[in-house]
Amino acid sequence: MASIFKNRSENPLESLNKMGSFFDGSDPTTFADIELDPFTSGYSFIKWIKVPEWFEQNEKLKYFKVYTQKFMTSFNGFTDVELQESAQQYGFAGSDVSFVTGIQKGNTDFTIGFKEFSGTPLTKMFNEWINLIRDKNTGIALYPALYNVNYSARNHTAQLLYVSMRPDVTNVDGDNLEKAFIWANVFPINVAWSSLFNYELGSTESPTSIDVNFKGVMIEGDAVDDYARKIIKEEILNVSEDNNNGHLFLTSLTQKGDAGTEVLTQGLLKEIYNNGDEA
Repeated sequence: MASIFKNRSENPLESLNKMGSFFDGSDPTTFADIELDPFTSGYSFIKWIKVPEWFEQNEKLKYFKVYTQKFMTSFNGFTDVELQESAQQYGFAGSDVSFVTGIQKGNTDFTIGFKEFSGTPLTKMFNEWINLIRDKNTGIALYPALYNVNYSARNHTAQLLYVSMRPDVTNVDGDNLEKAFIWANVFPINVAWSSLFNYELGSTESPTSIDVNFKGVMIEGDAVDDYARKIIKEEILNVSEDNNNGHLFLTSLTQKGDAGTEVLTQGLLKEIYNNGDEA
């Protein structure tokens, strides 16, 4: 059985017995000694594992993945996993005794916030996705005839990876993953016109984000976490000026002057990688 803490030579939980007892508390300085830190949120991202293949043939959707991955502002909708129970009565007093009858995984609905820009590119993308699944005027699925594919959930739904990380995001060889989730059979259920186009005299606003609601089937576990670690190391940190199709620039993975870092000697990443110096 694998340890809760991967990529650590020692399990910090083994040191808990050195921290005092339930009655006398514990020395707060010992928390640093056993490398236990409070959970810190705010280091999360999404990656589309799969989108419908016909997105690449559609001018409105061909940049869907890179746009939504770069401009996510929030992710909401997690619910608790709950055991289901049923009570039976015993004795003259009718005392309740509960027994487990099942489990409720939930987490089929979630909401992602995205940054929107003038020209409403994001809104048009989701409008296109939804409208090709079901035309708003006729109720007909349009994408099968347009792209010569069968009508099937497989051909109009997506798979999404959501990752929550520690603050040491670039430490890909360390234990920097908090948790990962995959949603299968994902599709949007709204076009967020209400966030943008309502009008009130004298009011001028620029929404910080728009919310898109999704349906999907959530999957989690050690295999998902391991897959996320692979994605983090091999893909998400593969950053360049051309939509993540270049070379690694993080100093934890490459050193200045290494082969394959030529892209870092010019353009936007020059100041970051070279500290302002010429390569």
